[in-house]
Amino acid sequence: RRQRQICIRDSMGDDDGLPCDPELLHSGQVAVDLIYHPLETRWLAAAAGRGCRTVDGLGMLVQQAALQQRIWLGEDAVIDTDAMRAAADAALAARN
Repeated sequence: RRQRQICIRDSMGDDDGLPCDPELLHSGQVAVDLIYHPLETRWLAAAAGRGCRTVDGLGMLVQQAALQQRIWLGEDAVIDTDAMRAAADAALAARN
């Protein structure tokens, strides 16, 4: 059975911290950063440079928003997370 290792950085605010020494990272691992602005943080860049699959925090924000819409509008609500992600990407791009 193949094991997957995941390392998550969850500190909000600055982009200065790394949760571990990037030398510990290698391909086959997944690195997640819950920060969504900037999308590519120092942590994700370091992990990608070591061959890790990376996941930014914007996906979690979009999924939380979709769940909130479903709670407010009901289970039958049509939620387009692709459109939500595109709108979030555009909004963040406008901030730069």
